[in-house]
Amino acid sequence: MEPHKLAEFLIENKVTHLSLPAALAPYLPARNDYALKALICVGDRVEDQVLWDWSKIYPTFNGYGPTEASVCASLCQIKDGVPATIGSPLKHVSFSVGGKTGSELLIIGSGLAHGYLNDTEQTSRQFVSSEDNKIYYHTGDQVELDKSGEYRFVGRIDFQTKIRGARVETSAIETILKSIPGVDDAVVITSGSTSNDRFLVAFLATKHDAQAAIAASKALINAKLPSSHQPKLFKALGQLPYTLNHKVDRKALKSLVPKVEENGSAETTLEHVRAGFQQELNTEVVDDHQNFFHLGGDSIGAMRLLAKLTKATGKRAAVGDFRQNPTIAGMVALLENGGTEIIEVARNQRQSDILPLSYQQNAAWYMFSQDSRSKAYLAEATHHFEGTFDAGAMGKALQRIFDRHEIYRTVFVDVDGEPMQKKFCRNTKWIFRSWTAITSNPKVANSS
Repeated sequence: MEPHKLAEFLIENKVTHLSLPAALAPYLPARNDYALKALICVGDRVEDQVLWDWSKIYPTFNGYGPTEASVCASLCQIKDGVPATIGSPLKHVSFSVGGKTGSELLIIGSGLAHGYLNDTEQTSRQFVSSEDNKIYYHTGDQVELDKSGEYRFVGRIDFQTKIRGARVETSAIETILKSIPGVDDAVVITSGSTSNDRFLVAFLATKHDAQAAIAASKALINAKLPSSHQPKLFKALGQLPYTLNHKVDRKALKSLVPKVEENGSAETTLEHVRAGFQQELNTEVVDDHQNFFHLGGDSIGAMRLLAKLTKATGKRAAVGDFRQNPTIAGMVALLENGGTEIIEVARNQRQSDILPLSYQQNAAWYMFSQDSRSKAYLAEATHHFEGTFDAGAMGKALQRIFDRHEIYRTVFVDVDGEPMQKKFCRNTKWIFRSWTAITSNPKVANSS
């Protein structure tokens, strides 16, 4: 959901308590007409200034907690001008500091997971039993206790990081890169300190064609990993720098990451857009017709870019419209063609409603062709309703879903012996199976 639409939703529904992902905190319009009684920023580190700005309008909290501790384990109420901490533990958990480094945060208490499914090695490493038979979760986060009794996040004891709220183990990416012929070694580091500016950079050690190694690395990473795990920048070196202790010098690598500053002298829309692309993609050269997402941009980055351009030009374009032509030239056209309004872009401009199957569709079709009883592409669910069940209302609701989502109007067809997919148009009337009420409980009706 785009920030301005989320703002409209909050006002329309008079939302009083909001748990907001850190990546969205800087972009949600800071209005004073929300009904908020508490705003909790979670999922990653947020710049202090963003938290301070919100705290001037509503009670604002910085939340901390890994998934293993049922998401939220501590809160810190933000005070204007006071650096944010991760606060103190909630009532259902306790914190202690220890581990191998002596500064690792350990969590114990209700809501703690029992371990990782089908991964006994990692479970034994992070869920450790104490002498009194209590289980402590080793978070991997380094903390320090301040004078007020609150915990302050210092860093990680390993190379795990978070990109757009997703945990990323850089060692896993490095393993993939090292498998590429011609790549002698690889290291992936993070650049940036908060969820708003953090991204991955891959350094490749190769004595062969640097551009070929980078191209092969990008192709393999794109094929194997989700966008949150894909480095934004790839750099090839003859060899990696090492410290006196024969470890990769990550500080030296960080110094090689280019820093592109904001262009304060930009005047025209084109100059603003080009400067925005360069800063967001962290590169000094971007062709006007290169795809933002192919160059390492992502959805959060696109949102961040649009917010900057709105502030710089006074014109607004929707993220959905930008995705139709995510280039400098496309963005300029969006902003100059009435950018203060959402621009309607024609979609689904294909020549036919009969298309080849995707890889996943082809697999599902094959499974069904081998066994007509196969449920390879059939999802089943039972829903329980309290009160009188209105079959007509349910039918209308489903019809609206089918009209909105094209995939629900897609079927397999045979064209000259080849399986294809056919897209039915909106407003196609569907015949639903009869609804059967269960009479054993007059207050409950089941549908099938």
